[in-house]
Amino acid sequence: MILFLMELAPAQIDQILFQVNIIVLISVMFAEKEYDVTAVDISNEMLTLADSRAFDRGVKIKFLRGDISNFFCEEKYGFIYSAC
Repeated sequence: MILFLMELAPAQIDQILFQVNIIVLISVMFAEKEYDVTAVDISNEMLTLADSRAFDRGVKIKFLRGDISNFFCEEKYGFIYSAC
């Protein structure tokens, strides 16, 4: 699944938005490929876990607390993935 998602993301994009939820590993893997990754989740516990995983792997991910089904931001993303 991870390789499939990486093939979906066009090479010319640089910013990706993920819902943290069950895809902590996927967001970290994209960050390791030097994409500018933002991850959103409603759960503080999941955000803490994701932040810890990113720190352990030495990657930078912007984590935001919010409900992905009602999420709004001014930033534009070339690829958005949600496992809702």
